Amino acid sequence: MPGHTLAPSTRTAELLQLMEINERLAEVARAAEAAVGDTIALTAQALGLTGAPVRPRVVDRAAALVLPRQERGNGTLILPAKALLLSLLAAGDPVWPYFYGVFDEVVGRHRLPVQLGASHLRQISRSLRFARHHWDD
Repeated sequence: MPGHTLAPSTRTAELLQLMEINERLAEVARAAEAAVGDTIALTAQALGLTGAPVRPRVVDRAAALVLPRQERGNGTLILPAKALLLSLLAAGDPVWPYFYGVFDEVVGRHRLPVQLGASHLRQISRSLRFARHHWDD
């Protein structure tokens, strides 16, 4: 009997990597608040996402659940250069999810979700020193 393997379409590895990144981002945020250790600033500008469209109403239900209700307006927001990456979010079909970066508004309390591509995810992994992470295009 052949051994059990995951279907090639599964994104289990990517989802585990996403969890590792979120844990590291939380550690970095705590270190920055305590002003200890090397702080890694993953800003929209550093990731090449300055001016990327933020459309809270377009983000599917899983992403919308993490946003405060007042943020889900009809307007299109633009991601400012200094917006800091807070976490990553996988949303949509678990077989092929969309990945979002959730950024902090520079002035205010809004959370700004922006869709990320594989190149952004690779850059985030490198910046957070996850050498073994692999992101498919």
